[in-house]
Amino acid sequence: MPASSQAQQKLMGAALAAKKGAKPISKKVAGIAKSMSTKELEKYAGTKHKGLPKKVNKEGAGDSITEMYAVQQPYSGCQPQDLVTPFNPIHGVPHDAMIPDVVHSVYPDMETATAIAESLCQEMIQYEGMIEEKKGTASGKISKMIDKLEKQRKEHVQAAKENPKQSSEHREKIAHLTAKIDDLMTKMERIEKSKKEIKKEKE
Repeated sequence: MPASSQAQQKLMGAALAAKKGAKPISKKVAGIAKSMSTKELEKYAGTKHKGLPKKVNKEGAGDSITEMYAVQQPYSGCQPQDLVTPFNPIHGVPHDAMIPDVVHSVYPDMETATAIAESLCQEMIQYEGMIEEKKGTASGKISKMIDKLEKQRKEHVQAAKENPKQSSEHREKIAHLTAKIDDLMTKMERIEKSKKEIKKEKE
């Protein structure tokens, strides 16, 4: 996408330089360099000055189009720069860059969009931490319950051996306890599987 003004072309040129290792001349330039690819920046920075207005007229009609920044909904393992996508308001958010259904919000400048993206990523990290903490607590409780039921089952097995006449009663209790233990073991496996999946996504 070519630059729509000389000012934008210069801004993208500075961002491209920062992308390639130069010291950013401002926070805005640093933010743009971080959120856009080298190829995207080259398209803007490579626009010829001839025929371009010095600045985009925000109050006009046809030439009032400025670049907007869409912020995507956060997801596990996301980075702020991954959530921000620049786009032309006339054409909308490109489907190959971001699905419209997952757009969280849209902003007229990179600084605001990046700040919102950072906030969303932080919220996601806190949410995942809370979920992991709950899973850890649940795992501990289930493990203790399994140990308790296992102890009871062993007691009934021993009682059945010592008193064969009442073994049928003990067998019923053993079967009941075994079913409970199996159910808890299944729940434990699901929690552990979920933990591994989240850990894998973060890596």
